[in-house]
Amino acid sequence: MNTMATTMDGTSMQPGTPSYQAPEVLLGRKGGTTKSDIWSVGCTISELFTEVPTWNVPLEVEPVMYVISCMKDGRQPDSMKLFASKFANICSMMLNMALDYNVHKRPSALEMLTKVQKAHGKF
Repeated sequence: MNTMATTMDGTSMQPGTPSYQAPEVLLGRKGGTTKSDIWSVGCTISELFTEVPTWNVPLEVEPVMYVISCMKDGRQPDSMKLFASKFANICSMMLNMALDYNVHKRPSALEMLTKVQKAHGKF
């Protein structure tokens, strides 16, 4: 994907990969801030853990226009559903183990990681 994008108001070019740009930047509402960087970090984390692109752009659609359309509609990035489904069970399992009232049943960090990996595979 391009590393420059024209803002929706057409007034400026914004450096960066459009699929990682925060809505306020890509839609031209205002310039980037450190909070815009947090959006980009979120996209990176999502891709690292789900191993799929943040936005699932259909082949027949221009990628930047797809992302802009999603942002205008207020839709969350496509990978969020996969991220939530993949990690909800893992987080629930970890919390149940960590918050066990019986100290003898409560695992060490290594034991917890081992149990999670056995149940859910490497993550």
